Amino acid sequence: YFDRPVHVVLVVVVKMIPISSCLHVTRLTSCRHITSSRLRRWKVTSSIEPPPILSDGYVERPGVLALVESTLSYRESWTRPFAATFPNRGIHFLSIDLFSGLSSSSTVLESFSQLHTELASDLSTEANVVLVARGPLPCLVAQYYLESLPLSGLILVDPLIVPRRGGNGDDDEISPQSSAQTFVQMSSEAGCFDLLKTNGQSGEANLLDKMQRDSAFDRPLKLEAGVLPVKVLYTGGNIGHEKEFRRCAEQTASYHTPEDGIGMWGEVAVEKLESDNDAALETIYSFHDEVI
Repeated sequence: YFDRPVHVVLVVVVKMIPISSCLHVTRLTSCRHITSSRLRRWKVTSSIEPPPILSDGYVERPGVLALVESTLSYRESWTRPFAATFPNRGIHFLSIDLFSGLSSSSTVLESFSQLHTELASDLSTEANVVLVARGPLPCLVAQYYLESLPLSGLILVDPLIVPRRGGNGDDDEISPQSSAQTFVQMSSEAGCFDLLKTNGQSGEANLLDKMQRDSAFDRPLKLEAGVLPVKVLYTGGNIGHEKEFRRCAEQTASYHTPEDGIGMWGEVAVEKLESDNDAALETIYSFHDEVI
């Protein structure tokens, strides 16, 4: 309880706080517009400052759940349902638009260098980041990001562009270029992808097109398996292509599983996702809650 003068001051201060257009904003730094001479992107943070015990019995968690998803692959974005749910469960949420600043004139190497730099910059002020990468290119970027920068956890959804595995000659036939070719061919038929709707105007679509023809970005993925909790998910219900979705998911999971299958986190699990945002959200929350 406050006496009358203090209460009046508080009312004035609250009225002076500008209302942001973020999905959930309770702090002034929750919505940041990133601009530079090269690009114009949005980094939207949906976050809360919860009490020690939330109304539904959830407790505040350290760190942040960050989502980077394909801009051209899925019928529905996960940003809104995630922003409406995770903060209310005590988990700070961050959504990053990674691809809108890509230049159509950039080479494959220049584009990947830019994506790595942008992701590192966007996450540089966050601690204990659990990264959710959804879509072939976000998953590829996230794995190369992990070579040199830390994460508290990694969730890969539909990693259909498989990197070359470092130090293993058995996987020499697998490369980002060949995977990109397979993915683009498959995406015209798969139910959850529609590359044609972008008419080539998307920076992400341009990069995919270049990757099919340019093998410049073909270096092995150099990761120490088993150093953090990883989960790999793939979208089910794609008639005629679900086998390929699962194969890529299992191949990717093997990159992050120690050779002895044990390590600190054991074998990386692969799980099928039904085309239901609520089910995906609960799957990711359970992994965050029980494993990470």
